[in-house]
Amino acid sequence: MDTNKDNQIFAIEVLLSKGSRAYEDGDLKAAKSFFQRAAHANPKSETAALMLGKIAIDQGDPETAKQLFQVVLNSDSSNYDFLIEYGNSLQDLKDSVGSQRAWNDAIKQEPKRFEAYACLGAFLGSKNDYEAALASYEKGIKTSETLGGLLICSKGAGLCCLELMQFEKGKVHLDKCIEHCPDYGIFFYYRCKAFLGLGKTDLAINDATTAVSLEPDDEDFKSLRRSLL
Repeated sequence: MDTNKDNQIFAIEVLLSKGSRAYEDGDLKAAKSFFQRAAHANPKSETAALMLGKIAIDQGDPETAKQLFQVVLNSDSSNYDFLIEYGNSLQDLKDSVGSQRAWNDAIKQEPKRFEAYACLGAFLGSKNDYEAALASYEKGIKTSETLGGLLICSKGAGLCCLELMQFEKGKVHLDKCIEHCPDYGIFFYYRCKAFLGLGKTDLAINDATTAVSLEPDDEDFKSLRRSLL
């Protein structure tokens, strides 16, 4: 048994774990340091490269992020996680064609994961192409194998429906969010707007009241409730 090699692998795993915890806590400086040390110890660490790229995006440096992602994609063009983040970096660089291509490539690789559908939906929604955005989110709902993916895509689909004035359909998507996350005021806030579109004022007031009770400091929730009373 190669004890030195085992110790090195363990040390790298510790650095990656500490980096992930720091990233989750929002301490980007510490996270970057841990991942840089992990990358120095193992230049082939995809986890370190991915996280350093994500940190670069968070710190407003998408060009550096793009370069980090490209290094891995040059040798493994089918890597789903890198395609997603590569698309994000290109979007920040205003390369909308490149970002959509990256996300569509990700879908080809793993069509049952939701992230690429959510990215495309958010991008298309930002361009006011709500029909296309809704279609992307609904594909994410159908294929997602995780609760997180279901919630993200259901919320996105619900908001697109509100923009398209498809209020009943939007309510159905938001019902799904509330079913799984009944403690999130934002879902009641948006469903309130669906009820208003349907002319169901009493139900809208109930949802606005619930949103305020869950998050009493949210000014948007309070303003909406006041407008209904």
